Amino acid sequence: MNHEIKIRFRIVKNRHVIEVLFDERLSFHENFRILNEICNENLADVRVYDPMKRIFLDRDVPLSTFSFQYFVSFYLFN
Repeated sequence: MNHEIKIRFRIVKNRHVIEVLFDERLSFHENFRILNEICNENLADVRVYDPMKRIFLDRDVPLSTFSFQYFVSFYLFN
């Protein structure tokens, strides 16, 4: 089974957009840590905002908890 979820992040602070494949078995926090090791994007303290639900998402639960479908897009706030 494929455990990848495609995500587009819009970093509000600098209007930077990144698209990533995250492992849905890991949390946002763990995926951000791996992303930082790969490409030096320091996202350790960002808050993940879901514009469709208008809420900030929990960074410490596995992404599979959210039941994301297909390609999702979020805003990142420092």
